[in-house]
Order: sequence, then C-alpha cells, then structure tokens
Amino acid sequence: MNKELETVAYEAFSKSHKEIFHFEYEGKRYWLKKARRAGANVFHRLGYTLTKISLLAPPLVQSKNEALKHESSKLKKLHSLGASVPKVELITKDFFILNDTGVAVLDAVRVLKEDEKKICLEKTIKELALLHNHGEYHGGSQIKNFTYKNEEVFILDFEENFSKEIELNKLFTRDLFLLFFSLFKHSISADYEELLRVYKEVKKEPNEVVKEFLNYSKRFKKIRAFLKLNFFQKTMDKDTKSILKMLDAFLEIDEKWRKDGNFTSN
Repeated sequence: MNKELETVAYEAFSKSHKEIFHFEYEGKRYWLKKARRAGANVFHRLGYTLTKISLLAPPLVQSKNEALKHESSKLKKLHSLGASVPKVELITKDFFILNDTGVAVLDAVRVLKEDEKKICLEKTIKELALLHNHGEYHGGSQIKNFTYKNEEVFILDFEENFSKEIELNKLFTRDLFLLFFSLFKHSISADYEELLRVYKEVKKEPNEVVKEFLNYSKRFKKIRAFLKLNFFQKTMDKDTKSILKMLDAFLEIDEKWRKDGNFTSN
C-alpha cells in the first residue's frame, strides 16, 4: 500500500463534503469515492414485488461497508480479467481510490465531431457487451457511468448489487435498457439500430438478451398511444417521455429485424 498516497487521500477526504471527487498526487489525477449506503427504496422494492418486471428488479440494500467492499472488489476482479475499468489504487474503510479514466461519455459526445461521436458510442456499447461476456452485469449502465480517455471507453460505478436469484440475462437486458434510455433522456442522437447491432455482434449468445429487450417495445402499445395525447404530454415527466420515445423507436427496429431474420442464429 502506498502510505504517502493514503496520507494525501485522507487529507483530501477530510476537506471535501462530496461523495466522489478528484485530487492530484505526484502530477496525476485520482478519484476518491467515499463509502455510502446503496440499494433501492421501499417503493422500488414494492413495485417489483407487485409486477415482477425484471427491469424493475431492485438492487440489494447495502451498508456503507458492504457497498464499498462490493464495488471495490468487483472493480479489482474486472481489472484482473482485462475489462476496461479504472484501476483500484487504494482501499480503506472510508473510501477507495481510482486512477483517472477521463471525462464522462455523456460529456464527450456533446463536443466530439459526428464521426468521433459515432465511434465513441459504438465503443461504449461494445464495452458493455464485453462486460456481459465476462458474466458480469453493470447495474447502473447509464451513459454517465462510462468515461472516455485517449479514444478508449471505460466503465465505472458498480455499486449496485442484485440477488443471485435474478437470472444474469435479465440483468443484462436491464443494462441494455438503461443505456439506451439514458441516451434518449439526454437527447443523444445516434444510429440506435447500429448500436444494438454492435452489441449483438460482440455479445456471446446475444439473442435471448436482445429479444427480451426488443420485446419491451411491443408492450403496452395501446396505452402508449393513449399517453401521446396532448393532456398527458403536458403533464408527463421527462423520464417517462424518454421511455415512450425509446420504445417507439425500437418497435420499428424489432419489426425490421424479425422480417429480415436477424434472430435465426447467434
């Protein structure tokens, strides 16, 4: 353990009220993440109990110590497997330290040229597929939890933990849903069909995950049409509007892919 780094980190820890922040040490930037509780609230858990919809599967409630141990251990494991994640430089009972992996993809794609943006987003979904190939889910796969540095994409923020009773493929589908939802929520324009194709090409045995993801686009079509009335559009929150818009977009892709026979083999 680097005692000098630990000393500098604890000094920064004592001065900052932020849960996640960066500091400098020997000319390099590091990120400190404080131990904090994690898990779904009671309404989230109740919603899943009543509906059993896998997308609503609630993460386990974890104490500060449990959450810190879970996330830092998962990052170390993934790094050893060669996954594109930050390196854990230091772990204490109060926080852990990560090396810097650049800016959020969410911020990067807003300033990149169109061709660079396309490549960045394709690398993002490719990294998600590779993560799934390691047999690991993300849990919080919104675009803000991917970073971009030196034309490489990294994945971070693995604090969410789920019951082992939930099938991995259900959690993979949830990851895919969250990633695309976050693109629509933040109005990130992209070739969504091509992004889904990249995932399908990289993911081992992708059909079950991709089919389930696309199946959501066919659910509640009548209700969705009803919700497009002006009255509901004026009162609806941004997240709901984004989900409806995403489902409509992928309904067209689902119909096209099934007509083209895209699910005849992996």
